[in-house]
Amino acid sequence: MNQDNNIKRLLHRYGMWLGPYISSRIILYLLAFVAVVGMLLWFGTEVPTYTSPMMRMVIFTGDAVLLLAPFWLFSNRGARSVLVLVWLLWLFLFVNTLYYRYWGDLAPFNCVLTPAIYNSAVIKCIPGLLRNRDILELLIPLLLTLYVVFLYRPESSGEVPVVRRLLYVLCSVVLYVLIFCFTSYRIGLYIDEEEIVPVSVVSVLRLKPHTTNIEAWHCNGIVPYVYVQTKEAVKAGRIENLTPEESRGIEELLGRTGYRSGIVSANRNKNLIFIVVESLNSGAVGYEIGGESITPVLDSLIRGESIVAMRMLSETLHGNSSDGQLMYNTGLYPERRLATALTFGYNTYPSLAKILGKKVSVEYIVEKRRVWNHAVTNMAYGYDELYDSDSLHISGLNLDEIGADRAVFAMALQNIKQLQQPFFAFVTTYSMHSPYRDVHVEIADRIMNSDVLPELTKRYYGMLNYFDEELGRFLNELDSMGILDNSVVVIAADHSSKYLETTDVDAGYIPLIVVNAGIDKKVEGSIRQIDVFPTIVDLMGVDDNGYGGLGVSILRRDYDSLRRSVAQESLFQTSERILHSDYFGRR
Repeated sequence: MNQDNNIKRLLHRYGMWLGPYISSRIILYLLAFVAVVGMLLWFGTEVPTYTSPMMRMVIFTGDAVLLLAPFWLFSNRGARSVLVLVWLLWLFLFVNTLYYRYWGDLAPFNCVLTPAIYNSAVIKCIPGLLRNRDILELLIPLLLTLYVVFLYRPESSGEVPVVRRLLYVLCSVVLYVLIFCFTSYRIGLYIDEEEIVPVSVVSVLRLKPHTTNIEAWHCNGIVPYVYVQTKEAVKAGRIENLTPEESRGIEELLGRTGYRSGIVSANRNKNLIFIVVESLNSGAVGYEIGGESITPVLDSLIRGESIVAMRMLSETLHGNSSDGQLMYNTGLYPERRLATALTFGYNTYPSLAKILGKKVSVEYIVEKRRVWNHAVTNMAYGYDELYDSDSLHISGLNLDEIGADRAVFAMALQNIKQLQQPFFAFVTTYSMHSPYRDVHVEIADRIMNSDVLPELTKRYYGMLNYFDEELGRFLNELDSMGILDNSVVVIAADHSSKYLETTDVDAGYIPLIVVNAGIDKKVEGSIRQIDVFPTIVDLMGVDDNGYGGLGVSILRRDYDSLRRSVAQESLFQTSERILHSDYFGRR
């Protein structure tokens, strides 16, 4: 009897404290807690981490405690609002899962939150990125939603006083801080990969920028990661003041990696036509189906008098295609944590258009000029004109009838024949954009009827075959107009295709092909995408009295040694300092 009375007294004492939370509300909190931790753990099975499963569990428990802290501020009826948080978390993880599957990193905040990156091609990519496992993660918030709608019955009385609610929130914050300090210390013990080195909590880089977003995620839960990303997104647009040492470092590096003086003086008065090919893997060029190559035009250019480097490293980051255009136009590396074209589009750049000094410089795309900030970067790179999808309609060209690549080449031809020579034309193709469904292009039967290729690969090869045909048509038209002989033509991919399944040794590399430059050079080793800019400056006979980019011209005899003389990390750091400080705009 005495034992029963003691139990009743305990229930009475603590019941007054917990009050109405012992019932449907506390059950809702626990279910939401499990949902948050479950989604984070499921995301962790897709995106690799450095920490152990147990450590991840502890980290995500802290995240759930802090994320659900506002739950205690709501009334019993308002507690349903926890669904908003759970669904927002699911959306955040889902978007980053898709981004990771395509690019191998997590999406930067300024990229995802910018409407300029969204277009029909992005939407078309999504179905090809989905997996069956995504249904399981979707079930987590869905089941919680069903519980709230059909089973949750908030008490109409027994609301906890506001002061006590605030105390619950404070307890949640304190508990999170304790978990954060513990996990930071444990992670700090393993920062050095060579040996275990005790590191204080303060020195752990959990709340500081990392080289890539995926590295930031490795040692963080969702809360520190969001903090770092938000800080970087806000900070990115600010102009930083360089120290004298940083300025000297930039000047020394720019001077060391310059190009040679006027190597091909015969090309100084030639036109430059630069064709950027969407998602072209080197391993796909020359691929044969039924004993017949799918790229006869490219094959012919490679065999002829040309500069060919089929093992060019794809070095684009969060800006995707726009990063390739940045490197080709400016000789700079993109920012590693942000989309450069969106964040630094208004910077001043010593670009190809400005350095070559042609009578007119024009860019041709089939997207709208707002996409990936094209309208801004076009001016920043020094072009005189930008022709986009609106220009197509004005020209009487219909994407719905002829396909994207034929349209952009046709638009360029209409305009080029009217340009005063020598000119600089920068053409970007589009049909080979994943998931390789330019519905207005009829893929050759010999490709689609192949029994040995997956469906996605057949579509990729089909779009490549279509591009190759349109490239041949474009070059033939230039020849008939008497322009080709007086033009250096550069063909390079913006980045590789991560969709293409191939066992070829060149998988992941992209090609560089230059024709009509008066040089026959077949590069067997690898080169970098950053090296294209100084190579073109070399080819076009520009005097060695100015900017040559951060790369090294592949025409230099000391290319290999000069390339190895500067670590890539130094190049990235230098480029980021140039971008963040608008270095050339302040000189």
